[in-house]
Amino acid sequence: MKANLIILILLLVAVAGAIVVMAVQLSAPSVPDEDSSKQVSDQLPAAPGGQPTVEDAGGNTGGGTPSESDGASEPTEENGDEQPEPPESADNGEGVEEPVAETPLDRFLKRFHEHQGKIKWMRADLTMTRFGIFSDPVDTDEQKKKAGRTSTGEFLYKPGNRFVFTMKYEPKGESDKKESERYLAYMHVLWIIKTTSPGKSGTGDTVKAERWLIDNEKMSEILMVLHGAVPGELKKIFEMRLVELGDSAEAARLKREGHDVDDLRARDVYLLELIYKNKVKRGNYKHIEVVINRDMEVEKVKLYNAFNDDETIIWFENIEINEGEEIPDSEFRFNPAKEGVEKFDDNATLEGAADILWRMRRTSEWVKGIEAKFERDKYDATWAGSGEAHSKSAGTLNFMRPDKFRLEVTKPEEQIIAGNGEKAYTYRKDLARAKLYDVKSAQKKLPVGDLRIMQKFFGQSSGDLSEQFEFVPQGVDKIDGVECYHLTLKPLPAAAGGKMSHNVDHIELWVELETFLARNIRIYDLQRKDNYNEVTLSDINIWKEIPKEKFDPVFPDGVEIIEE
Repeated sequence: MKANLIILILLLVAVAGAIVVMAVQLSAPSVPDEDSSKQVSDQLPAAPGGQPTVEDAGGNTGGGTPSESDGASEPTEENGDEQPEPPESADNGEGVEEPVAETPLDRFLKRFHEHQGKIKWMRADLTMTRFGIFSDPVDTDEQKKKAGRTSTGEFLYKPGNRFVFTMKYEPKGESDKKESERYLAYMHVLWIIKTTSPGKSGTGDTVKAERWLIDNEKMSEILMVLHGAVPGELKKIFEMRLVELGDSAEAARLKREGHDVDDLRARDVYLLELIYKNKVKRGNYKHIEVVINRDMEVEKVKLYNAFNDDETIIWFENIEINEGEEIPDSEFRFNPAKEGVEKFDDNATLEGAADILWRMRRTSEWVKGIEAKFERDKYDATWAGSGEAHSKSAGTLNFMRPDKFRLEVTKPEEQIIAGNGEKAYTYRKDLARAKLYDVKSAQKKLPVGDLRIMQKFFGQSSGDLSEQFEFVPQGVDKIDGVECYHLTLKPLPAAAGGKMSHNVDHIELWVELETFLARNIRIYDLQRKDNYNEVTLSDINIWKEIPKEKFDPVFPDGVEIIEE
C-alpha cells in the first residue's frame, strides 16, 4: 500500500508538471506591434468566445466530447529528427489527391511548436489543489482551492526534461504537520525530497529522499509528448479540441466543472482539451484541460481522475521566460548535503532493453550538440607483451545532430578530423595540409576507425539501434565515479534486419544513469575477437550551443588542400 501511494503521488505531481510545461514551454510571450498583430490574427483561429464552432483534431464541428478514434497519421523521422506532419490529402473525385486545409487547431498547435524553441529557462509561482471525494462540496475552482488540499510553491524549468517542483502544504489545524515536497528532475532521473515538521508536541524535521526513473509507461508517454513533441505526436495520443466558450451547452458543462466561464469569455482565452485515445494507457486521468491566454501563457491546468471525481487544479502566476539570470543545472540535480539527506530509497529500476532504447532515443531528441574530452585506445592483441599493443590518442570532440562532427586530436600528434554533413576533412597544422572527402566515402578513409559507429552512439540519434543490434543489459557499473548502465550489443544478422557493414563481433556500451548518454564504448573486432577500439568521454557538456561554422572546412592561407 505504501509503495502504491508513493507511485500515485509521483505520477500525480510529475504529470501535472509535464502538462504545464507543454503549454508554457511552447509559449514565448510577446507584445506584438500593429503588423505582427495582423499576422497573428491571420494564423490563429477566431477568439473562442466568438462564433459557436468547435473543431477537434479531425476537423469535426459541433459540441460535446470528441470521439476516441485512432485516425491521426504517424510522424516521420529522418536521422532521428522528428518532422512535422505534411498536410493530409483527400481524393478530389478524379483520382487526384489534394491537400486538406489546415484546421484552427492545426494552426494553434503549430504556434505552440514554433514557440517551444524560444524557451531557454522559465520560472513561475504556482498553486496546486487536489480536490476530491473527501473535500467539502463547493461550486467553483476558486472555492476548491480553499476546500481541497492546497499547496503553494515554485516551478523552475529548462528544456531537456529539467525541472524543479517545490510545494509547501500549510497545516489547517494546530495538530497538523507542516509538510513540503521537492521534485528534482534531470532528464531521466526524478528525486523526491519530503520534509515533515511535527506539530507543537514534536521536535525536529524528518527528511526522506527517493530516487526514481521516470519510467512508468503511462507517465513516460505523457512526458514524451508534452516535453517537445511535434503536433503530429500530440494527435497520435490525444483527441484534442479548442473548446468553444460561446456554445451554451459547453458553457453549462464548464460551469458545472467549476470554471468561471464569464471571466474566460471576457479575457478572450483558449481552452484546450486533451482526451486520451487509448484508455488502457491513459494512466490516472481521463482528460485534461488547459487554459491559455492570447499571449500563449498558461493560466490553469485541470486534470480529471479516470476512476473517481477527484481533480487536480494548477494555477500559474508571475511567469518569467528567459528573464533574469539563467537557471544553473545544479538547481535540478540532487545534492545530499544541500537537502540534508544521508541515505535514500532507490527505486531507479529499468524495464529491460526496450526501456534503455526508449531513453536513449529521448536523449538524442533533447540533446542537439555534445562537447567533451575523449580518450581512445586501440588494442591489437598481436603485439601483446611488446609494449606496442595499445595505440592511444586524446583530444576534444564536438557532435551536432544529425551529422556534424569535429575531433581535435592533441595526442600523439595534433590534427583535426571533422565533417559538416556534406564534406569531411582532415587537417594537419604541422604539415600545412588538408584532405577533403565526400562524406559517403569518409568512413573508410578518415584515420579514426569506426567513426560511423562512434557518431551513432556519441552524436546521432539512437532511434534505429534496435534494427542494428540485440541489446543485453549487464547491470550498473561506475565510470570515473559516474553511475552507468552496462550493455552488450550484438549485431543482428542481415536476415533479421541488421545493416552494419563493419567487422564487429560485439560492442560493450556504458550509458549514464541520469542522461542515458554514451560515456564509454568498446568495439570488438569480428576476426580477432581480442582486438578492440575503445573511446571514453569526460567533461561532457550536452547543452552548449555549437556554431555550425565550427564544422566547415575552413583553413588558413597557404594550406595545401587535397581532394580525395
